[in-house]
Amino acid sequence: MRGDQYRQFRAVAGNCTRLGLLLAGLSTTVMAQAPPELSRAVQFYGHEQGGAESPTFRWALADLNDDGRDDAIVLLTGPKYCGADGCTMLVFRGTDQGFTLLSATAIVMAPIRVSANSADGWRSLIVYSKAKGDVVLKFSGTHYPANPSVQPKVDRVELEAAANAIQ
Repeated sequence: MRGDQYRQFRAVAGNCTRLGLLLAGLSTTVMAQAPPELSRAVQFYGHEQGGAESPTFRWALADLNDDGRDDAIVLLTGPKYCGADGCTMLVFRGTDQGFTLLSATAIVMAPIRVSANSADGWRSLIVYSKAKGDVVLKFSGTHYPANPSVQPKVDRVELEAAANAIQ
């Protein structure tokens, strides 16, 4: 290959690489969008809390109650839902119609993990509490605890067996 052919080849290869990276970034962005039903449920929660705008959030889907349907773990972001000690975490039950709010927990920090252990038919959640470190949120039969700072610390075995949900 002559010098000018080599330069043309490198220019084309560079453009292809940039295009590939751009497309990979777009596909990651598309995959990272929440399901529309979940976005609507979070927006409804935000409006119920007096917000004019839809809250921003991070999310994960997991079958928390072993019914074969994904439930949603949502960590709200932004100043309305976050403070120095953490943010609001929502748990939604997956239904045929979308998602229904099950529980709201304040002052949660990532990471959020799904435990292999269950309480009252729902997987326990492991969250980071600034006051105590990693703690276990056990389902009460109707909801998860509202304040993680008064929950027990997770033991090492349960923590190591847990699946990451939100980093």
